[in-house]
Amino acid sequence: MNDDRKFAIQNGILDDERRLIAALKLQRWDVVKWAVTVNMALCAAAIAVSASEHFTKAASMHLFWLAGIVTVIGEMLLLYYNRRLTNTREDSRQTKDHLTALGATFIDTSKPPKFYDWQELLIFSLILWMSFGANWIIWVLSG
Repeated sequence: MNDDRKFAIQNGILDDERRLIAALKLQRWDVVKWAVTVNMALCAAAIAVSASEHFTKAASMHLFWLAGIVTVIGEMLLLYYNRRLTNTREDSRQTKDHLTALGATFIDTSKPPKFYDWQELLIFSLILWMSFGANWIIWVLSG
C-alpha cells in the first residue's frame, strides 16, 4: 500500500476519533441533564408528599435516598465517559504519530492527561450534587 493511501486511511481514522470525542462530550452533558431532571422531579415529588395530609417522614426519606442513588449513578457515568474520552484521545495521539511518520505536521502531539477536561468534570459534578442538595434541603425541612 502506498503512502498516499496510508495517509488517507489514517486521516479518516483521525476524523472518526474527533467525532467520537465530540459525541462522548455530548453524552457526558446528557448524563448531567437527565440526572438533574430526575433529581428535580424527585424534589417536586418530595414537596408534594410533605404537603400531603398523608405525609410520612419515611416517604420523604425514600425520595431523598432515591435522589442519592440517581446522583451516584450519574457521577459514575460521568467518570465512565471521561475514561472513554481519555482512551479516545490516546488513540488519536497514536493516529497522529502514524500521520507524522507519513509527513503530516501537528501543533501538539503530547499525551493528554487523564483528567484533560477537569474543569468540565468539576462543573458537571457540582451541578449534579447541587440537584441532590435540593432534595436534601426538602428532606430536612419536611421533618
